[in-house]
Amino acid sequence: MNRQHGSWLTLLLLVLFGGMVAVASQYPNGARLMPMAIGLAGLTLCLLQLALDLGAMRRTRAMNRLSLAPKLGRPEGHDESATGLGPQTQRKEFAMWVYFMAFTGGVLALGFYVAVPAMIFLYLWREAGTRPLAAAFAATAAGTTMVLVLDKLFSLELFPGLVWSAMLRPMFGS
Repeated sequence: MNRQHGSWLTLLLLVLFGGMVAVASQYPNGARLMPMAIGLAGLTLCLLQLALDLGAMRRTRAMNRLSLAPKLGRPEGHDESATGLGPQTQRKEFAMWVYFMAFTGGVLALGFYVAVPAMIFLYLWREAGTRPLAAAFAATAAGTTMVLVLDKLFSLELFPGLVWSAMLRPMFGS
């Protein structure tokens, strides 16, 4: 995927998150918090990504003007950054899709309270190279913060997960 394609995708997501915020602004007070939180966070990340893409595009143009792009080991006129589909990029994109699908499955099966700290731990440990104890501490802190802010402060009930619901239903009834 080249940078322009990535920027168009970011613009599409910017429109989708903008629409989510616009629609959520019409909801009653109790129902608008979660879509607004997700939409505003998405808008912020999209704007940040567009700024990063713009900076990278300016640097690439400046390098091309100065003809400082390294050509060692590459055929004349071949620009691997134009395609962006090198083996390293494909591995990273595949890993991100695996994390996304695992997080979605984790939320559906075990709920937010288990899936969020678990995914934070796995990502920090496997991708960021953080020591397991530090990753566990960060995941616990994030999970605690999530419970305190969303559950206690805003009184939002997050999805408990299908497995937890099925396990807890016989214990507590209904």
